[in-house]
Amino acid sequence: MHDVFTRMLIVLGLITTIGIGTTCGDAWLLSLRTVQWDSVAYKESSEYLSNPDCGWYEIYGYRIGDGKDYHKELENHYKACDKDIQLLMLQLNLGEYRNADISEEGLTEIEDILSYWERTNQYHIILRFLYDWDGHGETSEPDTIEQIMTHIKQVAPIVNNHKDAIFVWQGVLVGDVGEMHGSKYLDDTSLQSLMNVIAQCVDPKIYLAVRTPRHLRTILEGNEDIVGRLGLFNDGMLGSASDLGTYDNREEELEFQHQLCNTVPNGGEAVIDNSYNDCPSAYADLAIMHVSYLNHWHHDAVLNKWKNTVYQGDETVFVGCSAYDYIGTHLGYRYVLKDSDVVYNYKDETATLNIELENVGFAPAYRKYDIQLVLSNDNEPTTSLRLYDIDNRKWDAGEVTTVSLDIPLAEYTDGTYSIMFSMTDPTNGKQILFGNDMEVHAAGYELGHLTIDHLYGE
Repeated sequence: MHDVFTRMLIVLGLITTIGIGTTCGDAWLLSLRTVQWDSVAYKESSEYLSNPDCGWYEIYGYRIGDGKDYHKELENHYKACDKDIQLLMLQLNLGEYRNADISEEGLTEIEDILSYWERTNQYHIILRFLYDWDGHGETSEPDTIEQIMTHIKQVAPIVNNHKDAIFVWQGVLVGDVGEMHGSKYLDDTSLQSLMNVIAQCVDPKIYLAVRTPRHLRTILEGNEDIVGRLGLFNDGMLGSASDLGTYDNREEELEFQHQLCNTVPNGGEAVIDNSYNDCPSAYADLAIMHVSYLNHWHHDAVLNKWKNTVYQGDETVFVGCSAYDYIGTHLGYRYVLKDSDVVYNYKDETATLNIELENVGFAPAYRKYDIQLVLSNDNEPTTSLRLYDIDNRKWDAGEVTTVSLDIPLAEYTDGTYSIMFSMTDPTNGKQILFGNDMEVHAAGYELGHLTIDHLYGE
């Protein structure tokens, strides 16, 4: 930070360097500016942040079929939704079209459902198409893989119309509850063929996810083009040493997810009360796997255990919170402003603002957000500086990042400017909330005040 004494030393050093005794030096000094930066206090908060593409989620299912009217059902679901969350899983059951193409009426129903949820401008969607809700995947799915491929091709254009609202497409339609087990289409060739059709037809802005690391590796052996797009979902998370058959060697697969999920999302359901979801080991594994989202309805035994466990860890601001609240606040990314300073570059008359922040969440963000500074004082129009080159997706979990921006002082008159910092989701215009105990304004979070003066006055 530059306090007043530091500012005086900078000016004295510049005077010595330039030389007061020369006419040229005097002329240069007439335009020389000085800057002072007074930051606000940055204090961390334990508040749950309602941010896009991470956190707790809820599930709503719809059986697609001719003659269905979902209007009242959709309204009831929306009224029941927890407004503090921003993720929903929509399960669209195509079982009525098991051995037939989806009718125009059925396709219209899919469009209506996705349009309704997108219009709320509240939720992003985890999307799962399936044929079974009763644990009878093999007998509920189509008799031929070609029919499944046709269904994928039919629904893909509708899905693509809502690509801004859909965060991730889960599964390949088959298996018990669409979870990729209990199906005749999960041999390597069928699995690769189904995912290839999905990857070709579904907009690349939408992430894809499969049930196990083995599924993922098998698919990538046949299609390396979807590296960086294909992630995981785990509905047996922390349920046993193997996460209920998700993998054979837990330690190796946790490390695999640790590397993989720096660039693709991971989420699911925590199930079955056992030692693997006891705390603090649960915190460690969720962080290693970079988990972004969990179902907050299932499984009650695990969720209730977390709600009745008090967090006692190294993050002091959370001490005394429940394990459930600690986990919820760390799902996905969680940015905390830590510090800021200004460096004056007298040669090109710019001030470099350095903003230090930390991602204390379990995972990075997987979508790029719009970042800007807003400078304002009482005598000048408010100006905005967009930070196009800064990519928040690279702010890894557990890492401290410094964001720097040069402010062209020549474009600003003398005075004291309030500087605000904001991140915005470009898909819906919502601000990204930070884990700081400070007010968020329409223009973002106030970082501090920048005072600009001429050395002698203009």
